[in-house]
Amino acid sequence: DQLLWQDGSSNINYLADKDGDYSLTITNECGSNIDQVNVSFDDRTFSLPGIFTYVLCNSKSITLDVTQPFPVMYVWNDGTQLPALTINTPGAYAVTIQSECRETDLDFTINPDTDCEGNASIYVPNIFSPNGDQANDVFSIHLSDQIDIQTLHGTIYDRWGNVVYQSDDISFTWNGYFDDQVVMPGVYVYLIDVTYIVNGEEVNERLTGDFTLIW
Repeated sequence: DQLLWQDGSSNINYLADKDGDYSLTITNECGSNIDQVNVSFDDRTFSLPGIFTYVLCNSKSITLDVTQPFPVMYVWNDGTQLPALTINTPGAYAVTIQSECRETDLDFTINPDTDCEGNASIYVPNIFSPNGDQANDVFSIHLSDQIDIQTLHGTIYDRWGNVVYQSDDISFTWNGYFDDQVVMPGVYVYLIDVTYIVNGEEVNERLTGDFTLIW
């Protein structure tokens, strides 16, 4: 067989290194056949945010917007597939942005502000990842400076109602282990009874909700 590319070369392989039409004619004793392909190069680059760490006040929200100027796929660590994610709970958030030719991972850290406008508050994160990357590796509560905890009793349950962690430690931190083994990723429920003093008054409060453990 005889090969003939559009530029007159006859190599078996041809390096397409620029936009354009490429054609190959193959000829033998039975005749010839020609095929053509158009090659276009995607040189578009992602537009990345300049800030990856934020401070969040209680009852406020932050929108993490990673919108790109060309079609891409967005996947946040909570499964959301939108270009922007509105955050109202401190924690670690990540998004994968993928185009036909490229992919990038972005990690955001949302820290609680313990003195937002002088408000006394307790923050409970809605996500954590005990994967040993030194970012958001433990589940813990965050207090504003005005709160002085006196007693605390907290329990974490799996989705079947089984107790996976329980503590009376006022710092209340969980590393994601049960019986010396890391638990499965998923949604867990917390119930925390806490007594604290704020502005000279004693307050008894029950904190309930859920969070997502991811890897």
